[in-house]
Amino acid sequence: MPSKIYLSWAEFEEAIQYIALKLRETEFHPDLIVAIARGGLIPGVRLSHILRVPMRSIHMTFYDEHDNRLERPILLIPLQTPHEVKGKKVLLVDDIADTGLTLKNALEYLKSLGVKEVKIATIAYKPSSIVIPDFYLFTTNKWVVFPWEKEPIIFEKGIVDHPREL
Repeated sequence: MPSKIYLSWAEFEEAIQYIALKLRETEFHPDLIVAIARGGLIPGVRLSHILRVPMRSIHMTFYDEHDNRLERPILLIPLQTPHEVKGKKVLLVDDIADTGLTLKNALEYLKSLGVKEVKIATIAYKPSSIVIPDFYLFTTNKWVVFPWEKEPIIFEKGIVDHPREL
């Protein structure tokens, strides 16, 4: 059994359509989507277009300026206009609920800004996560490789030099 799950672009699109459908079946109608960089950006943009809801982003990281791993993620780039979430319903989007620490910290950050309600959407959810998303497509304990994380074929085939080698 492979230790990784590789999602194709078609599977990603199916996941986003499924999440959007499940969202529409609820009473929760977000005023704004907040995507967590980096993994939540592409899902956030797609949901923003499908749901016709504006999107903003934040960047949280587990690494300090010396590339040392931290115990908890820190907010590296906050919302540029934090006042616009006050009193709003926000859909917080990331690619996966892995440990749940990033989602937990992002949720705490949004609540500190006075959001009215927050729901969480991810494509994948790991049962070991301390946060359970409100909307997700599948549960797994495996490493998930999303389509935007795969090496472009032009690098694999040697058509162009890998950017790290330039």
